[in-house]
Amino acid sequence: MFKVAIIDDEPVIIKGLKSVMDWAKYDCEVCACASDGIEGENIIEQFHPDIIITDIRMPGSDGLAMIDKVKNIVPWAKIIFLTGYRDFDYAKEAIKLGAFDFLLKPCDLGELTSAIERAAEELKMQQNNIEQNEKLKKLFEQNIPLLKEKLLYDIIWGISTDKDEIKAKLDLFDIHIGYFALILADNDRCCISEERTNGYLYQFGVINLFKEAFAGVFDITYISLDMSKVGFIIHLADKPCDDALSDIYDKCGYIQKLVQDCFGFTISLAVSSPGHGAFDLPLKLRECLNAIKYKCYLGENSVILYKDLHAIFDYKDISALERYRSDLMESIRIGNIQMVDSNIRAFQDYVNDIKDIDKDYLSHFIHQIINNILEIYEPVLKDNKNEICIAADDIDGAFEVLLTAAVKAAGAINEHNNRNISDVLKRAVEYIRENYAKPITLEDVARHTFVSSYYLSRLFKKELNKNFIDYVNELRMERARQLLKQGNHKSYEIAEMVGISDPHYFSKMFKKYFGVTPTEFKEMM
Repeated sequence: MFKVAIIDDEPVIIKGLKSVMDWAKYDCEVCACASDGIEGENIIEQFHPDIIITDIRMPGSDGLAMIDKVKNIVPWAKIIFLTGYRDFDYAKEAIKLGAFDFLLKPCDLGELTSAIERAAEELKMQQNNIEQNEKLKKLFEQNIPLLKEKLLYDIIWGISTDKDEIKAKLDLFDIHIGYFALILADNDRCCISEERTNGYLYQFGVINLFKEAFAGVFDITYISLDMSKVGFIIHLADKPCDDALSDIYDKCGYIQKLVQDCFGFTISLAVSSPGHGAFDLPLKLRECLNAIKYKCYLGENSVILYKDLHAIFDYKDISALERYRSDLMESIRIGNIQMVDSNIRAFQDYVNDIKDIDKDYLSHFIHQIINNILEIYEPVLKDNKNEICIAADDIDGAFEVLLTAAVKAAGAINEHNNRNISDVLKRAVEYIRENYAKPITLEDVARHTFVSSYYLSRLFKKELNKNFIDYVNELRMERARQLLKQGNHKSYEIAEMVGISDPHYFSKMFKKYFGVTPTEFKEMM
C-alpha cells in the first residue's frame, strides 16, 4: 500500500479527502494528516509518505516552503498541490519543486481521483523498475566472477581488440593488471578429452591448488582456456626481479607434486617472460603455447621457461611470421583499416625484437604478402595498383609498401561491403513500405533480402539507429496520420489499413507518437 499524507489548514478539507476517496482501490492508505506546514514537515519525516496532498497557503509554514525543506527526504513522493489561489507564481514555484499536479479549490472529485490514480500508477512503475533493477544488479553481482573470466578470455585470445572498450570493462570489473608473469598449466592426462566431467573437476582442483600455493605471496587470476589448459596471471607488485621470478618457479615444482599426489596425474607448466598490462596478455599466451610444445622433448610434468628456449634450442619461431600474415589477411578480408594498421605495426615490432632474423628471408616474405594482396584483391584494387610500388631495398621500406597495399585493399573492401549493406537495407525498406499494412515480421523481411534476421536487425540499428519494430511502427503511424487528415475513415478502419488489428492498441500507439489519440487528432483537423 502507498502511504498518503494530507496537509491542509481546513479540517473540513482533510475530513472530506479522507472519507470521500476509495483509497484502497488505488492501493493507498492515509497514514497521517497535518494542519500546517511545520506539522507537515514532522509527519513527512516520520512516515515518509509516497503521495503528499498539501495546501499552499497555511499558517506557520506554507506548503511550498515545507516541500522545499523535505523533498530530499522523500524524493520519490508524488506531490499534489491544492490551492484556492490562481496566482501563476504559485504554480511556477510548484513546478520548480517537482509538483506532480496542481489543482484549484474547490477541486472537482474526478480531477483529484484522476491525479491519485496516475500518481499510484507511476509509483507502481517506479517500484517495478526498482525491483527489476535490484534483480538485475543481484544477477550481475552473482555473475561478476564469470564475466571477469570471460573478459580476460576474450583479451588473452585476441577476440576483443577495441582498446577503449577493453579499458572500460577492466575499470567496471575493477581488474588491474600491472607487471605479471603468465603460467600455462596443461593437463598431461592423455584420455582427458574422453572424460569431460572429470576433466573440469580436475581443472577445478588444479585452480584451487594454485590459489593455495600462491596465497600470501602473489595475487593470481585464472582463465580457463580449454578443458585441459588453464592460464594463471601471477600479479607482481613491483617491476619483476630475479627473486620474484625464482619464487614463481619454485611454486611451480611444488604445485606439480601436489597435483600428482592429490589427483594421480601430472601437469606441464609453461612460464612466460614478464609482461605489463592487459594488452600484453595475448603475447604472453603465445609464449606459453610455444613453450608448452617442447614437453615432447623435455617430458611430461615439466616446467618450461620461455626465456630458456633460446639458449636450449637456438630457438627461432618462424611460425610466428605465418601467424602475423594470417592476422593481416583476415583484417584485410573484413575491411578493417584500423586492424590492418595495428597488425602491421605489431608485425614490425615483432621483427624489430628479433636480433638474428634472416633479413633476406624476411624481405622475401614481406614481398610475398604484398604480391598475395595484389593478386587476391585485384578486382577492388584495379584503380590503385599503379600507386603500390613493391620495390624496396630495406625492411622498413618493405613494411611501408605492405602498409600501403594492405590499407588500400582493406579500404576498397570496406567500401564494397558498405555498398552491399546499403543494397540490403534498401531492399528491406522497400519491402516494408509495400507490406506494412499486413502483419509483418523481421523474419519475413530477412527471407526477402536473403540474409539472417540477426544480421538484418544489426543493420537497422547500425544504419538507421533504430530497431526493426520502431521503424515499422513509425511508418504505420505516419501513414495513419495522413489517413486521419483526409477524414474519410473511422479510426478502427485506419488501424486495419496500417496493419494493426487491435483498435485500442492502435489508439495507444498513436498517442505515444503524437501526444493525442486518433479521435482528438481528427477533432483538431
